[in-house]
Amino acid sequence: MRKLLLYIFIGYTFISHFIGYAGVYDQIRLREHSVPAADGVIVHLIEFPTPHSPKGIKVLTPGIYEDYRSLSKIALAFSKNYKVFIGHVRGTHPKKHPLSNQHQYGLTEVLTLDLPAHFRYIQKLPHFKSWGKIHLIGHSMGGMQVMALLSSSEFSDFKNDLKAATVIGSPARLNHSPPEVIYAAKKALPLFKTLRSLNQHHRTQDIHTHFFKFTQKLKNAPFRSINFLGKAIETIPLEIGIIVLYQTIFQRDLTQKKEMIRLLRQGVTPVPYSLLEGFANALVEPDGRVLDKDNNEIIQLEKITLPFQLVVLDQDKLVPLQTKREMIKRLKSKIVQIVLLKGVNHVDPITTQIPDMLRLIETFGSNPANTQKERVINLKPSFCERLWIF
Repeated sequence: MRKLLLYIFIGYTFISHFIGYAGVYDQIRLREHSVPAADGVIVHLIEFPTPHSPKGIKVLTPGIYEDYRSLSKIALAFSKNYKVFIGHVRGTHPKKHPLSNQHQYGLTEVLTLDLPAHFRYIQKLPHFKSWGKIHLIGHSMGGMQVMALLSSSEFSDFKNDLKAATVIGSPARLNHSPPEVIYAAKKALPLFKTLRSLNQHHRTQDIHTHFFKFTQKLKNAPFRSINFLGKAIETIPLEIGIIVLYQTIFQRDLTQKKEMIRLLRQGVTPVPYSLLEGFANALVEPDGRVLDKDNNEIIQLEKITLPFQLVVLDQDKLVPLQTKREMIKRLKSKIVQIVLLKGVNHVDPITTQIPDMLRLIETFGSNPANTQKERVINLKPSFCERLWIF
């Protein structure tokens, strides 16, 4: 049984790469900035066009295997009235900026260096002060980046320009992760150590891309027998991928099978092996803490003082409710709002437009003090609109 669960998790890890290519932007000119982090690694920042009289700034941080395309509709919804940026983590643009064994691309560096680099870069832009204050919004690992920044010593450099923070489906600790995920992490750690000993830990995981490029070549071959072989080879992983994703990060009634097949054929957002190693190390920690090089916990919720909105997903299988209950107990900010989304799994908030959720996020970011009357909100989304665009 454990081996089966391990295989399912590995299948989910590979197949879930498609998330990074979920959205497209038509007729909008985005600007990409190459931003140097404190250790010299280049991280990418996507800037949206400035609306007339922006009400403020929304800085979005995607989760692992996600990028600016994943958050397309959320970003577009906010970009009508706000200046929007989406920050990528290190190592996700290996073709443009090859990874180097002289730098580190692990979870510690992602949580402590990448978002501060984006923030400082935005602060130096010519019209920054005219755009208003920043509302940080993070999904999954992106939310971990937000919490790490708010609880770090560097927060004092940014607090005057920050208005609020929202995290969606993000854990502060990984101690309540599913048993099969923890088991897979234990089995994967020796592999990561081997890659590190071979000086290959800075390489990226993109087996999904190679697989679908291979099957596409077979399907485009001039011989029918080879075409059939390509389709046959592709069908089995697709079906397995769909089953795994419905069991782990999606709700079946929000994302249909036909949409899922199209998505699984999209490209991938590469992820450095050292980043996966960082998650594996945290998963095997008895209390699930993410530690820095000095064994200090990186995310310390007790230190967060900024108005804080926690979006909890009641069907989230990767970040279960017990994790969120512990987070709520540890939060010490004077202004905290808890939004419980019912019937929503881990990735649904970015793959399915939930207008009620976007409204609550915007309201909180605009005037956090007024939300104290609604400290806990139980929300069953009134309607959901498909986000996928092809």
